[in-house]
Amino acid sequence: MQEITYENVIERLLQTVPEFQADDEDVADQRGTLVFEDLTRFLKMLVETNEKPELITTIFQFVEEAARSSDARVLDAIRYSFLEGLADSPYHLDLTKKYMGSQTRKLLKDAKRYLRT
Repeated sequence: MQEITYENVIERLLQTVPEFQADDEDVADQRGTLVFEDLTRFLKMLVETNEKPELITTIFQFVEEAARSSDARVLDAIRYSFLEGLADSPYHLDLTKKYMGSQTRKLLKDAKRYLRT
């Protein structure tokens, strides 16, 4: 499969998680950081309703694949737009850690360090 890059991350995300409705303008303008912030809010809603654990799994499988990208902009979007939003809420973070793969957890450590500074 083709590597996830900043140029294709939004398209790949929307293909993988069609239930997630990103802002059309952010998609058109390729604003990955804003799309990942919206994904965090979407994920928090899923966690709070506790209705679709398989969808949460799918989201984190995608995030894990994206976290293996060699594109620093993809990693920054995950780290600072997605994971930082989760780390802001210990409740949501605790409930989602079990879904995270090893690369995602590494990026989470970076995001937490950033929050402390």
